[in-house]
Amino acid sequence: MSGLSGGYGANGGTTDIAVPKRWLHLVGTYQNGIGATLYINGAVEATAAVSGLINTNGSDPVTLGAWINGGGLSRQWQGQI
Repeated sequence: MSGLSGGYGANGGTTDIAVPKRWLHLVGTYQNGIGATLYINGAVEATAAVSGLINTNGSDPVTLGAWINGGGLSRQWQGQI
């Protein structure tokens, strides 16, 4: 689960998320002081005990489909969201 708290999502170790041309239902939840959970197709994929406020501005805000580091986009998703 270290990937979720590091900003990269689940490491795929327990799910076959790399199957091409298949729709997936992804849900992430977060509650300050409780933690974060990633669900794939309704099943818990990963959890992490994390806390703190979610960054919504500045140089590294929450991002879907890419990774922002120091204001620059990288690791952009190559597909549809």
